[in-house]
Amino acid sequence: MKAAILMDSPESLHIYKDTTLAMIHSAIARDISCFVFGLSDLRTRNGRVSALLRKVKRVSLTTFPALELTEPKEQD
Repeated sequence: MKAAILMDSPESLHIYKDTTLAMIHSAIARDISCFVFGLSDLRTRNGRVSALLRKVKRVSLTTFPALELTEPKEQD
């Protein structure tokens, strides 16, 4: 299973109180592949919606940076 999560910039996250990180952490623990994107990553072209997604390689609820991500890749 895969999940795409619309979120604020990873650099602006507050590890100790951000529920987005807890959600991603829980999903990965359940073998769900997580991808993140911001509002500025959404695109429309020829009536189709796509987004620049970055796969979450690692999530930490205790250390910064909280997320380790791949390079962005466009997905429909």
